[in-house]
Amino acid sequence: MRPYPDVLRVWARIAFATAIVTLSATGAVRGATPKDSKYGKVRVGPVYLTPRLTVTAGVDNNVYNTPVGIGDRAVAVTPVLDAVVPLTRFARIKVSGGISPHYFDKEASQRYTDVFGTVGAEADAGPLTVRGGRGGGRYRQRFSLEIDDRLLRHESSHYFGATVRLVRRFSADVVQTDVTSTYDQTAALAGQSVSGALDRKTVTRTLTFTIPLTRKTSLLPFVDFIEDQFLRPEIGLPRTVDSQRFGAAFQFSELAFFEGRIGGGIRRFAPGQGVAPYSGPFLLGDLNVPFAFGTRLALSARRDVNYAVTPAATPEAQRNTAVMATYRVDWQFELPWHFHGRLFGGYSESKYLAPVLVDGSAHSRVDHAWTEGGALLRHLGRHLSLGGMVQAGKRISPLDGHSYDGILYGLTGEVRF
Repeated sequence: MRPYPDVLRVWARIAFATAIVTLSATGAVRGATPKDSKYGKVRVGPVYLTPRLTVTAGVDNNVYNTPVGIGDRAVAVTPVLDAVVPLTRFARIKVSGGISPHYFDKEASQRYTDVFGTVGAEADAGPLTVRGGRGGGRYRQRFSLEIDDRLLRHESSHYFGATVRLVRRFSADVVQTDVTSTYDQTAALAGQSVSGALDRKTVTRTLTFTIPLTRKTSLLPFVDFIEDQFLRPEIGLPRTVDSQRFGAAFQFSELAFFEGRIGGGIRRFAPGQGVAPYSGPFLLGDLNVPFAFGTRLALSARRDVNYAVTPAATPEAQRNTAVMATYRVDWQFELPWHFHGRLFGGYSESKYLAPVLVDGSAHSRVDHAWTEGGALLRHLGRHLSLGGMVQAGKRISPLDGHSYDGILYGLTGEVRF
C-alpha cells in the first residue's frame, strides 16, 4: 500500500489539530459555565455553546457501492456547534449549524462539503411557550438505500408552534413545519428523473399531548397531518398527496432507567392519490439503556413510508413508495488505561409498495442492508478521544448491479462535552 499523499497528510493534520484547538479553546472558558447549565456546556460572554467534532481518516474500499468495489483514501471532518443566547429570563435565541467536508484522494468527483444550520427563537408567557425558526442545508451525503450516487440536494425549512402547560406536568403542543427539498435536475435512476420524483414541499401539522405517568416517564399521544406538494409532478399525477400518522410515544427523563423516547403508531395513505394505498405501522425511537458491567446500549429505530424514484410497474401512472426501516444497536464500554470501546450493528430494509421492473417483468422488490463494526479510542483528557475504527457494510437487492459489500477502516477522533 502506497503511503498517504501529501494532501491527505495535510488534511489529516488539520483535522486532528482542529480537535486539539477546539478542546483548548473551550477548556479555557469552561469554568465560566455551571455544570447544570440547561443552555450549553461552554459560556462565552452571554452565549452558551455546545461544540462537537468528529474526524475520520482512512480507506473506503468501495467508494461507489458497486458489485466490484473501487477503493480510495478518504478524510471527513464534521464540526457542529449549538448556541443559545438568553435574551431575558423568558426569551432566548437558539442556533445550530455545522459543516462536513469529505475528501477523496483519487476519486475527485466524490469530494463534497455538506453545510447545514438552523436558527430559532422561544418566548415564555406564563403557561404558554411560543417558538419559531428557519433552517437550511446543502448536502451530497447519501440519503437512502435506493440511490448510491452522491447527489446534490438542498433543503430549506421553517416552523412555528406553541406549548401550553395546563395542570401539573400535563401540556399540549401544536407545531407546523414546512420543508422544501430539491435534487439535482440532471440526475436519473432507471430512466426516472430524481428531481421530478422527489422535489417537494412537505407541510406537517402536529398536535401532541404530554401526560405524566410517573416523575420520570410521560406518555405522548400525537397526530401528524402531512401534505406533500410536488414541485415537478409527472403528467397524469396529482400535485398533492395527503397522509396521516396516529401514534403515541413514551418519553423517559435522564433519571429514569431508560433515557430517550420510543413511539409508534399507524401511517395512512388514502386511495386515489397516485400512490399505493397504505395503512400500516411506523416506528420512531432513540433509547439509552444501562447494560452489563457498567456498559451502555444505545438503541435507535426508524420505520415509515417514503417516496421512491424507481418507477412503479403498474398500468396506471403512480408514484412509487417504500416502507423504509433502519435499526441500530451501539454497545459502549470503558476499558483500563483510559480506553473506550464501541461495537455496533445495524439493519436496513426498503420494501417497495408497488411492483418494479426486474429483468423486463414486474416483480416485488425488497432491499436489505447490514452494517457492523467497532472502534477503540483512548481518552486524552476529559473531552478528546483518538483511536481507530472499522466498519463493514453489505446490501442485497433483486436488481442487477445493486448488491455490494464494502469496508471502511482508519483513524477516528472526536471532541464531545
